[in-house]
Amino acid sequence: MLNKYLKMATLLRAARNALGGLLVLAITLALGLVAIGCFVAQPLVGSNHASTEKVEPERLKAHVVTLSQTFLPRDWEHTANLDKCADYIRAHLSSAGAAVEFQPFEARGHQYRNVIGRFGVGKGSKVIVGAHYDACGPKPGADDNASGVAALIELASLLGRNPPNREIELVAYVLEEPPFFRSPQMGSAVHAASIASDREKITGMLVLEMVGYFRACPERACFLKG
Repeated sequence: MLNKYLKMATLLRAARNALGGLLVLAITLALGLVAIGCFVAQPLVGSNHASTEKVEPERLKAHVVTLSQTFLPRDWEHTANLDKCADYIRAHLSSAGAAVEFQPFEARGHQYRNVIGRFGVGKGSKVIVGAHYDACGPKPGADDNASGVAALIELASLLGRNPPNREIELVAYVLEEPPFFRSPQMGSAVHAASIASDREKITGMLVLEMVGYFRACPERACFLKG
């Protein structure tokens, strides 16, 4: 009987040792995979170079002035001005070489349109860049968010001159401000719902929101004020 217990104890120790070895191996493999993942995900190999492409400040200014002054107001109740904005954005994206389409939808009995422009259609996973073109109430919304739309339009020009090696989708959203903010009728919510089934093919999303501002003081004075 004693020999039987000794054999069982020996087997148990061997099993524990084997399991311990497997556990160490599993942990080692897991840490190795994490390290590889971090290495691949981070820009450790190679380096970025300064771009020679330039964006003219006057072009950015012209877009902001058109949206914030010519098409003022552009809140949800002024659908005619929003339509002018959509047509303006579409014309510039198309001129840059994008495949452009409207994404129409209805809210509170009115028709609205997102504007979608695509570069590199069908080339690998997709990156989406968006900016909303409506404003809050009667405000001109030069920063929020004519500045973001101006950047979106000029990004289209850059992509047209430098075709990307993956699909880039530029989207100008409408109805991002109250009373539709945080509702299913936001332009971004409508767009997100339309691409939900393709989420595995989407690498990421960038939002251009309030990227410009104005301060009525000399540059150095503003700097000193923080």
